[in-house]
Amino acid sequence: MGRIRGVEPVKRQKDISSRWGADVGQARKRKAEPDPGEQELRAQEVVRANRELAAYFKGRRTEREARAALKIIKAFVRERERQDPKSRPPLPGARQRTAKEPRDQMPESSR
Repeated sequence: MGRIRGVEPVKRQKDISSRWGADVGQARKRKAEPDPGEQELRAQEVVRANRELAAYFKGRRTEREARAALKIIKAFVRERERQDPKSRPPLPGARQRTAKEPRDQMPESSR
């Protein structure tokens, strides 16, 4: 490959971190314990998004609104997957069964 007069060849950097900073490609660290108030707001937002998505399938919302709701739900699921399964709070909008209330006695709407 020939060289063009007056044009210097491009110098390539071997270490990308020196060009863009040392923290390139590193994930942001999250707080160990989420704020209970923030967690409650998030749960309410997910329940609302769930209703919005259901309304879309009934023809009461636009596709744009459904996509926005789906983004909220997907973000919640991703965040939940990162948590330790033993420390995950219950799903928002779902009733928890107690030892006194077996599955066959629960109302149809909460199954």
